[in-house]
Amino acid sequence: MKLQEARRQKGYTQEDMMNFLDCSLRHFQSIEKGHRFPSVVLALDICFILGIDPFDVDEWKSKLRREKKDEPR
Repeated sequence: MKLQEARRQKGYTQEDMMNFLDCSLRHFQSIEKGHRFPSVVLALDICFILGIDPFDVDEWKSKLRREKKDEPR
């Protein structure tokens, strides 16, 4: 599930999330677009607010796959 999709389903704006999470709008936007990877605490807070499982977030799955590909064998 995309973070943006989950946020919109809950009826929240990016500004709402910024206020709930006490982070900057730019920081949340970069997480939602998949450009930045949140800390574990922030990721869990996002998932709690949106009512989703961290393992279902598409932006984080792709980031984990890219990192795994770059690991030496």
